Amino acid sequence: MSDIANASIATEAPIARYRSVYRQLKSLGVTVPDSIAEAIEFADQPIELADHRAVHKKLANATPKDFGDSLTEFAQSYMLAAIAEKDAYFRAEVNKAKLARLQTVFMEHEKGLFAQLCKMFNQVAPEFTKNALGLQGVREGRFSEVGSYTGEQLNALVDSREAAKPLAPIYSVYQSLGSALSFIEGDPDKEHPGQYEDEVKRLAGPDTSQQQIVNAGHMVKLAALGVDAIRPIRDLMPFLALPYYGADLNLTHPLGS
Repeated sequence: MSDIANASIATEAPIARYRSVYRQLKSLGVTVPDSIAEAIEFADQPIELADHRAVHKKLANATPKDFGDSLTEFAQSYMLAAIAEKDAYFRAEVNKAKLARLQTVFMEHEKGLFAQLCKMFNQVAPEFTKNALGLQGVREGRFSEVGSYTGEQLNALVDSREAAKPLAPIYSVYQSLGSALSFIEGDPDKEHPGQYEDEVKRLAGPDTSQQQIVNAGHMVKLAALGVDAIRPIRDLMPFLALPYYGADLNLTHPLGS
């Protein structure tokens, strides 16, 4: 595959990502500026030129005097349509224009979008925290021993799962938007603790200590790695980690501003 064809494909993936983020934002009820909606509509336009049948008809009905001009117009229309359909360089350049417009409008409005997502998350987070505190009595290495939970702890687990339901979709869109804008980047080294602590920091209240962040980050890491000892609460991550260590949830902008 040529470098030009690769360039065209390389722009299609981020365009699709922005399109997905837009749909997710709308489904959550986030107010999305018109300029973003227009950029999405622009990106959705197929890479093809106008139907050249009208020019063909003009050629067929041309007078002998106008035949030369009509033929030139038809040839231009036909060739441009062929280029739009087949030429990889042409398609790559059009996709670059689409992607550039999406990047520009999302960057222009990212603060407002993140502010809405954080507000939505933080409005429902206290209910989760209230229930999650009931799991503090379970030792970190013994979460898999559900049979040893007290009645209160079992109730806390069930209630925490219910309270996590409104958090998960908001946080998923937050992550998707942050990833599309390259504000959130995963570390390919899954063993490295830094990425988990960074995630915890984005979720942590202003009074959270560094030790709480380290401890919570370690718990999130264990869940991400699929450690059996953490399996019964894996579906509550990363939300449970901070309340478990006594810290409040307070989602903030990915860049901390």
